[in-house]
Amino acid sequence: MGRLLCISPFATKGLLDRLPGRAGGVLVSRHEELDALDPKTLEAFGQSYVLRQEAELEDELPEEATEEASGDGSGRPTSEDHEGETLSGLHAKLYVVDAGWNARIWTGSANATHAAFSGNIEFLVELAGKKSFCGIDRVLGTSDDSTGFKDLLQRYEPTTEPAERDQTRARLENRADDVRRDLVGSSLRASITASEDAADRFTVVLHMEKNVSAPEDVSVRCWPITLRHEQAARVFDLSSASVAQFELSLEAITPFFAFEVTATEGEARFSRRFVLNVPLSGAPENRREAMVNALLSDRGRVMRLILMLLAEGSPDERQISLVLGRSCTGETSSSGTGGVPNIPLFEEIVRALWNNPRALARIQSMLTRLRRSERGTELIPEGLEEIWPQVMEARGATSGEDA
Repeated sequence: MGRLLCISPFATKGLLDRLPGRAGGVLVSRHEELDALDPKTLEAFGQSYVLRQEAELEDELPEEATEEASGDGSGRPTSEDHEGETLSGLHAKLYVVDAGWNARIWTGSANATHAAFSGNIEFLVELAGKKSFCGIDRVLGTSDDSTGFKDLLQRYEPTTEPAERDQTRARLENRADDVRRDLVGSSLRASITASEDAADRFTVVLHMEKNVSAPEDVSVRCWPITLRHEQAARVFDLSSASVAQFELSLEAITPFFAFEVTATEGEARFSRRFVLNVPLSGAPENRREAMVNALLSDRGRVMRLILMLLAEGSPDERQISLVLGRSCTGETSSSGTGGVPNIPLFEEIVRALWNNPRALARIQSMLTRLRRSERGTELIPEGLEEIWPQVMEARGATSGEDA
C-alpha cells in the first residue's frame, strides 16, 4: 500500500497505529487531539498538520442565532449540526491513499478512531482515479498554480505542557453515549395509520417497548430521514411509551429515523447524532412503488439510473466516464424526454450482456416496479419495452439461465 493522507478532527492511537501507509504519510487533525496522542504514533507519520488560526472562525455562534437558523427551514448549518459547540475547527473526515499511478479517496462520517471502525455504524464513500487527479498532492493542493488546502494548514508543534483532555466535554460525551446505547436497545417500532385529517397523509407513531431514562440535562430529538431536521425534529418524550408522532406523505414514510442526543452542563453542550432502522407496522402496500415514482420523476432520471446500473461493477471504465461526463456537462437529446442523456442505450445494453449481466437483472427489477402503475409505465424510456424481452432472452442464453 502506498502513502496515506488522513484528515480527521478526532483520532486515537488504536486506530492510527493500524493504518497502513503511515510512513511518509500525512496526518491532519485538531491541535488538542494531536497533543493527546502518543509521540511514537505521530512519528510514524512523515508530516502532521493542524489548521492555521486564520482559518478558524473568530467567534462562536450565539445560541440565539442557532435557534433562529434551525427554525427558518433554510437548511443553513447550525451548531446543532456538529458534535462540538461551534462551527469552527476541522470537521472533515478524509482518507487518501496513493498507489502507483492511481489513488483512492474515502470520505464520509468515520473519524480516525477505534470506535468509528470497530463499534459505530459509519458511512464512507470510495472514489478511485489517477493520482494526478485525486492523489494526496492534488487534494492538498501542492501545485504552484493555485491556492490549495495545504495553504490553510501549519505544521503541528506540541504544546510545552500538553493540556489534559477537556473533562467537561468528556462528561457530556459519556452522558450522550449512555442514552444513545439505551435507545439502540429500547426495541423501537413505528405504527402507521391513515390520517383522518388529510388524504394521502399518514400518522406515524414511534413506540418504545423498553423504557429509557435520561438525566435532566440530556434531551433527545428525532425525525424521519426523508425530511429535513429543521422541518421535522420532534422532542423525544422518554416518559411515554409513544415517544414521538409525525404526519407524513406516502413517499416520506421510512423505517430510518435520525436521533440527536444533546447533553448540557452550564453553557457547554455536546450533541451526538445517529440513525436507527425501526420496524414498521401498518405500512401501505404501495409504499415502495410510490417511493420509486417519487425518486424517478421523469424519463431523464430513469435513463440516468439505467445507465448507472449498467456502469456499476463493469470492468469497462469507459461506461462510467460516458455516464458521468455527459450527465454533468448537460449533453442531452433534443427529443423532449426530460433531459435524457444522448447516449446509445442499446449499445450499452448489448455490452452489458457480455461483461455485466447482473446489471440487467437489476434493471429488470426496476422496470417491473415501474410497470405496476400507469405513471411508472410512462417513465420507461421510449423504445426500451420493445427490445427488453429480447434482451432478457439473450441474457438467459448467455448465462445459462431461464429468461
